[in-house]
Amino acid sequence: MASLGRRRGVPVSRERGVMAASDCYIVHEIYNGENAQDQFEYELEQALEAQYKYIIIEPTRIGDETARWITVGNCLHKTAVLSGAACLLTPLSLPIEYTRYVALPAGALSVACAALYGISWQFDPCCKYQVEYDSQKLSRLPLHTLTSSTPVVLVRRDDIHRKRLHNTIALAALAYCAKKIYELYALPAEISQVAQVEQGGSLSTMERVTGAGMLPLVFASFGVLLLYRILLRLRPGAALHDAVVVITGASSGLGKECAQVFHAAGARLVLCGRDAARLQQVAQELKASSAETHCQTRTPRTVVFDLADTDTVERAAEEILKCYGQVDVLINNAGISYRGNILDTHLSVQRDVMETNYFGPIAFTQALLPSMVRRRSGHIVVISSVQGKIAIPYRSAYAASKHATQAYFDCLRAEIERYGIPVTVISPGYIRTNLSVNAVTGDGSKHGVLDKATATGSDPRDVAQAVLKAVRQRSKDVVLAGPLPSLAIYIRTLWPALFFKLMASRARKEQKLKDE
Repeated sequence: MASLGRRRGVPVSRERGVMAASDCYIVHEIYNGENAQDQFEYELEQALEAQYKYIIIEPTRIGDETARWITVGNCLHKTAVLSGAACLLTPLSLPIEYTRYVALPAGALSVACAALYGISWQFDPCCKYQVEYDSQKLSRLPLHTLTSSTPVVLVRRDDIHRKRLHNTIALAALAYCAKKIYELYALPAEISQVAQVEQGGSLSTMERVTGAGMLPLVFASFGVLLLYRILLRLRPGAALHDAVVVITGASSGLGKECAQVFHAAGARLVLCGRDAARLQQVAQELKASSAETHCQTRTPRTVVFDLADTDTVERAAEEILKCYGQVDVLINNAGISYRGNILDTHLSVQRDVMETNYFGPIAFTQALLPSMVRRRSGHIVVISSVQGKIAIPYRSAYAASKHATQAYFDCLRAEIERYGIPVTVISPGYIRTNLSVNAVTGDGSKHGVLDKATATGSDPRDVAQAVLKAVRQRSKDVVLAGPLPSLAIYIRTLWPALFFKLMASRARKEQKLKDE
């Protein structure tokens, strides 16, 4: 067996107001070894069975898996309660002849979820724990001693009360469903005939089958999956306090707004860009905002380099690692836009856009990636665009660079998943920034015009908050666009011929406006 090179998970001693040894247990990170995951799981299982009040899980992968598994149990409990309540309340809100279409599938779903919880999930030791997000309680724990900035903290909470709740509701729903099925199938023929006359018709075999919940139950199953996805989205993520967050293009626009929201979250910021003066101005603004709100935050650092110059990119990565020794979150935000006709665009302009939007971010990512892999911790974020999923006329260089970016980071996500390093691709629509003003044209000059779509786009602070949420939830792919761009993405995949016609029509309209 290879040497594991690990620090044993140990109970925490009492110091400076933290939990007593019998209250808290830390599952420490393991940096190498082929059996690392097995050791993690064994250590966590021992801690769960020992019934510690708090369990701190430092390894990213097993922490995420445990949190998701706890969410599954919560989903089963809530679905059993909500669907059971829907079954029991349906007769009060719907006409009697329609109640079976809702009550029966809802009741069956409630019973199924309660049964799943009872015969499988409740025997897992995780059922006695929930993920702790209370900042005051977290402050009492020795999180400062960990190498990971985003540990998962479990707190012991007995589930006996919620088992009583969902079991009671599910049993009541089962009794009601049994009564309705009896009324549908087991009543004497005379009563059935009377019911048919009162309802103005007869119940066909297909109607009885669907009414009993077969077809509705299929839709209810999809509802469970949807509810589970919603619960995962609503689940708060780990805190970013003291996490090292590197943001490129931080001197203005979305990068500056990201700096503000991550600074407010307590992160240690490294602001990157080409303009040293503007970066320092942003850093001073962040310090001033901290003083006004009396929040305890870290002074941001600035690193000046040009993404289009791969030599300076590597030196910048070395400088950041020398300063902090690690990067917890890398946000590749910097980029340039393009406006122009392909026939009038120099090839050098196409290359320049690709250097900044594609080669720059991947060079910076690859320079910092080995340190993340060694620690088995980190998070890579790239700000792409809706145009990384669909191509819009007169944006050829920009769309091509974003398509390449999307493909590269999709591949990267799959390759480094085993190290527990998430990759998030953010694809926003139009944002109210100077991106279109600073866009290059076919001859390399500035566009200098604020497009109408850009002027009416999303507030950059709202997008920055969405980026923060995506980082906390470790989302994989996030589209931040209105209904039309989102619909266009699906049309491009499901009905490409229609999409091509729409884009050709848009190109003709734009060309006509230019000619006028």
